[in-house]
Amino acid sequence: MEEKPVIKVLPYTLALVAKYVLNDSIKYFPHYMKEFIDARSHPLNRSVERQRAMIEEEPPLLPEAIYNAFLAGFAEAVAQSVGFEPPAWVEKPERFLPRPAIMGVSKVTRAYMVAETQGPFRRRNLFCGFVLLENKRWRESDYCKQ
Repeated sequence: MEEKPVIKVLPYTLALVAKYVLNDSIKYFPHYMKEFIDARSHPLNRSVERQRAMIEEEPPLLPEAIYNAFLAGFAEAVAQSVGFEPPAWVEKPERFLPRPAIMGVSKVTRAYMVAETQGPFRRRNLFCGFVLLENKRWRESDYCKQ
């Protein structure tokens, strides 16, 4: 039976997401977050140590407060999902919105966003609906020796 090569994944962190956005444009924030979620979901990054390393460095502040709150909420949600304390930077005042920001235009959409937003985002006054923390893109057998 042919042995499959073990493919290594480059380190990807929330701090890098913010640095890439600052270097590029805020409009690419969703793209870089998707890349982060892909990296976080990779079989070689699933250990508690790797998950912690991916969120421990504080991201630089972005020009729009909503993204700073989102990054902190995401880091806190990752920590909760894996079972460790979130990094201290998620509690900084600049990672919270002073007034509620509810995504969506219609009353129905806005009501849905408020109802479905997870706790780490909700406590930051960011009502963005359910946030996907991981995906099923990778097949474990392609990356881990059996």
